[in-house]
Amino acid sequence: MIWSLKFWRGASERAIKTFAQVLAATFVLGVPVFDLDVTQGLAISATAAAASLLTSIGNADFTAGSDLPLV
Repeated sequence: MIWSLKFWRGASERAIKTFAQVLAATFVLGVPVFDLDVTQGLAISATAAAASLLTSIGNADFTAGSDLPLV
């Protein structure tokens, strides 16, 4: 399942969405305590995207849109 195009499309979409959400949250909140700059915001977002990708790999059937019935 992990080597299918359907899986990688789903995993990529999730990772990109996660990256964008974390990047937006980092700069919209504007946390003055940490004084984050653009590089730090991008690094945090990239880390979240990598975690999203690993989560997708851990649950490959769901990510690929398996036709398994929901219980």
